[in-house]
Amino acid sequence: MTSTIATRDRTQPYCRARDRRHPCNGARKTAAMDRKRRTVVVPFAGRLEDCYLLARVVELGHRVLAALLDTSSFGDPQEALEEQARGLGAAEVYQEDMRERVYGEGLRGVLRSAWPQSNLPPLWEAAEERVRLLRGAELAAEAGEGAVVAFLRGAGRALSGPSGPQAAGRLEIEGPSEEAMRRGLRERGLPCPASDPSPYCVREALWGTRITGGALDDPWEELPPELYPNLPAPEEVDDLPEEFIVEFERGLPVAAWGDRLDGVSLFLRATRLGRRQGVGRRLVCEASSGRRIAWEAPAFELLLSARRALERALLDEERLALKDQLARRWLGHFARGGESPVSQDIEAFLDSALGAVGGEVLLRLSRGAVTAVGLRPAGPRDRRSP
Repeated sequence: MTSTIATRDRTQPYCRARDRRHPCNGARKTAAMDRKRRTVVVPFAGRLEDCYLLARVVELGHRVLAALLDTSSFGDPQEALEEQARGLGAAEVYQEDMRERVYGEGLRGVLRSAWPQSNLPPLWEAAEERVRLLRGAELAAEAGEGAVVAFLRGAGRALSGPSGPQAAGRLEIEGPSEEAMRRGLRERGLPCPASDPSPYCVREALWGTRITGGALDDPWEELPPELYPNLPAPEEVDDLPEEFIVEFERGLPVAAWGDRLDGVSLFLRATRLGRRQGVGRRLVCEASSGRRIAWEAPAFELLLSARRALERALLDEERLALKDQLARRWLGHFARGGESPVSQDIEAFLDSALGAVGGEVLLRLSRGAVTAVGLRPAGPRDRRSP
């Protein structure tokens, strides 16, 4: 006698393979879903950690969409990066110029809250990395159900940014040391960006250049004069100084030499000038490891020096001191990777205080130094004569 399913008409012959209630079929369905290849978005800039992450995701059996998000200062050629990503196993490559977004959502806020002596370099990079990860999460959402964005963590911290993207779909992979990454890529016969005989790892972005490795890893070792690839030593710069006129509105730069420019174009113009005069060298020592990181940030050096001159001319001492104190708190919230009611309140005060900071500043650059030699403040001054 043929068994039948317990349905209303009881006319269909029983088939266990079609019975969704049968426990074996539920297990098969779960196993099939586990075996299904997921689409994983990997923000890719050709760095060592990017190459390792992409290769590791491919090794796990996922389909990789390599997101070539251009955040470099002068627009590095993307063809070489695409070839590198495909050589590592990327199934698809997506390209987008992200410099405007990096400035608007990251560097603009850091520039507004900073001052020349603030310890900025890690925040510059954090601003860029956060935008890259957020865009990766958006691409994963656009790719369809099940797609995620991948990022690398090592020693309890994100190598690709201070925190993961604020999205549920993400793939977190624990990252080994840099030497282990290089060794793993070479053992698999995959392209490794560390094949350069130079002991230094140099990375350029819109905010500037980061240099790590080599003599920087040992704080006792003297640094060579050729450490900075784009900034000549002050003694190597010509004696002839150069001048730069920058205009501010509400505390942010808007024009150079009278030409209205978007944030990225103004940043690039300031970078070119600063590089010629060797302006913008910085050196940071990590408290946890003791290793040093060198930075080139000529645009920040010029723009912050100019804005500081306007602040001293237009804001009274008490308001300027409070602005610096609250800006330091805001930068701390930004470094921890999230917004809060406190940070929003601080932003409201900064917008109010910097609303009065406008006008033109004449800078003079000479042998690694920058000085504000002329001011044309716009608007009323808070400072009162005694």
